[in-house]
Amino acid sequence: MPRSQIPFHVQHIARPVHIERILGVVSDDRPFDAESIRLRLAQDGYPIAFDGARRSLDMGRKLGIFEKLNRSTYALTALGQACRRLTLYRREVYCDVMHFLLFATWELGGHQDYWSWSYAKTCEILWRDRPAIRSRKAIFGRLSAEASKTFPDLDPVVGTETVYAVTNWLRELSPPFLVLENDKLVVSQEREWFSAELALLAVSYLYAARGAAVQTPLLLDRDTVELLCPLCLSSVDCIVAMIETASRTFQVLEIHTGEWGSSVI
Repeated sequence: MPRSQIPFHVQHIARPVHIERILGVVSDDRPFDAESIRLRLAQDGYPIAFDGARRSLDMGRKLGIFEKLNRSTYALTALGQACRRLTLYRREVYCDVMHFLLFATWELGGHQDYWSWSYAKTCEILWRDRPAIRSRKAIFGRLSAEASKTFPDLDPVVGTETVYAVTNWLRELSPPFLVLENDKLVVSQEREWFSAELALLAVSYLYAARGAAVQTPLLLDRDTVELLCPLCLSSVDCIVAMIETASRTFQVLEIHTGEWGSSVI
């Protein structure tokens, strides 16, 4: 009996700028579809193919910023409304949030979204390789091998453009992880800081990755925090510092220091 082929690829046609542009033209209470989006963006001087609009809406649905009402019509979710506000006033936080959704959906969604596994694994490979950036072909080969090893019963299908899609999103982060010269990736570097919002979201990811119930104290030892390095693309010390900053910013997050070190709740 042949094994089923499950797509592991990240959609490269749904470019970051497409989704950001779509968020800029949709309204809270009016449904939209790919053709209406294509026409509206064309009016604004941003030409996009119908397939680009369609795939961008589908990616937004997977990330939870769009809700699919029927076969072709979508609506903006509460998360989508929040992301749209961030694009206008705090774009660096918006980019952190979108990166988090792409990375963490695999863990937060109960291990059903294999494209998110590919996104997170590509980030992990890039993090391990820093500061060097291997060729797209070399990274793709390692990603495919990791998928086959991790999911031997699924016959994983990783799209060749997945690495391109992931680096497209990572290029949007500020401060950057990927350094460009003449629009080409030349080196990677640890992010010197990131938003307090990403730090807060990273803690929620940590609970999911550890399989712990919310409000269970999690010790912020080195092994635990290192789980967040490929997500935050930053050092352990920086991540701990940003979690401490988030605890002073958001009342829902608390840090307690005891005999065994610091724990987050």
